[in-house]
Amino acid sequence: MDIKPVAQVAVGSHNRERSQPMQFTIEQLQLTDDAGIPIGFSRPREFHAGNSDSAAGLLVNFVRADGAKILGTVTEFHGHQAMVTAKKGERVYTLHAYPTENFRAC
Repeated sequence: MDIKPVAQVAVGSHNRERSQPMQFTIEQLQLTDDAGIPIGFSRPREFHAGNSDSAAGLLVNFVRADGAKILGTVTEFHGHQAMVTAKKGERVYTLHAYPTENFRAC
């Protein structure tokens, strides 16, 4: 797995009891190609890393820095996780942010 560094961002959080930003892994899954055509089962994935007070805030800043637009809303999950779908040009992708430390997929 290739983890690429992303600019570290400190974002406001719903979780005010945390005094230090957490390190997150962001999994980016391509849903369409640059022409907007859906990609089959072998969807390319990229992994990024970043620091933030919240997974949701990190994803909002990631999408903004990529020059994309959020489709719908950012969904937050238990365990400091968040997901969002974004569109840049005709390309659509999803992002899943989760804590880098001690993460276990369910």
